[in-house]
Amino acid sequence: MDTVKSFLKNKSWIIRITVTCIILFISWFAQWGFTSIKATDAIEIQKLVFDSVKTEQTASILPEPYRSNLNTRIPDKVQRKANEVIEGTLSRFYIPNSQILKKMVGQSEALINAQETGNYRFLDGGISKCKNIKISGHGNIATVSADIWVWDKALINNVIAHPEIGLHYQFSVVRIGKTWAISDESSDIIPGEGA
Repeated sequence: MDTVKSFLKNKSWIIRITVTCIILFISWFAQWGFTSIKATDAIEIQKLVFDSVKTEQTASILPEPYRSNLNTRIPDKVQRKANEVIEGTLSRFYIPNSQILKKMVGQSEALINAQETGNYRFLDGGISKCKNIKISGHGNIATVSADIWVWDKALINNVIAHPEIGLHYQFSVVRIGKTWAISDESSDIIPGEGA
């Protein structure tokens, strides 16, 4: 009992405990209140990332009759139109006029142009599964990492192939006005998950 009374009389302990609790609360609030992405933003960012990957998988699909007939030559006009559509479609996901947008458009255009001289045509594509999605950041900047399995359906030498590949994606995302846009993107094959 005397110990409790002496503890209560010695106010320096109470002050120390109170100050420690305040410091812990401030550090917790600073960490989660100022540096984390809001749940609504995280949902929007995740949708942006997945929609961009899905679109990349289907961006190089040509219209009929060029899509499913390897013997039909793809006219320059059709290639140009397809390339214009790609840029307009992908610009919904990336920062306008950015290097990453130019890179992604260039990759899709190369796949379209290669179909004229190759023995294949893309028929469909998409995402089959996602794992290990992590979104972090603060304010108007976020980073996303995710393991995403993508697939393509292609007509190769008149045989339909359906390869799937697991990729570890890294995205940098920024808020522009009221929406989010991708400012950088990279991917690596997940070991053992290649096509």
